[in-house]
Amino acid sequence: MKPANLLRWYPRAWREHYGEELLALIQDTLDEGRPTWRLRLGVAWGGLRERGHQAGRAGKAAVKRTPSRWLMALAAGLIGANLPWNLKAPLPPSRAWQATATLDALAGIIAFTGAAVLASGLVALPAFVAFLRAGGWPKIRRRVARAAGATMAAGAGLTG
Repeated sequence: MKPANLLRWYPRAWREHYGEELLALIQDTLDEGRPTWRLRLGVAWGGLRERGHQAGRAGKAAVKRTPSRWLMALAAGLIGANLPWNLKAPLPPSRAWQATATLDALAGIIAFTGAAVLASGLVALPAFVAFLRAGGWPKIRRRVARAAGATMAAGAGLTG
């Protein structure tokens, strides 16, 4: 393995700015030998950490650029969370259509989501069947059991 290949763990901008220095440091450490597993692990960990830092900076910059989107999402979440409480109070007869329209909209959203999940499942079904025929069931058996248990627990909680 060439020491230059270890630099691939770092983002392109970082490599362009600091890559030569890190490569020189690695080559001085090796004395023309192969990189040890500890060196590889350290460089990989540093590269992943730097990618995380860059992603965090990009996320903070995006939030600073578009705070209105975050505020709109927060407002929509608060409205959605309080909607059941608002629908418990009886409305005056002149505004009863609002409750009906809201419940119809929620039913439409639920129906659309169910159709999307069903369509996705039908698209994935041939690949899943091929995976099972190739002997993949032992690989996923425990995960399927955990997911089924969690689904039953969530269903029981929602039903209650």
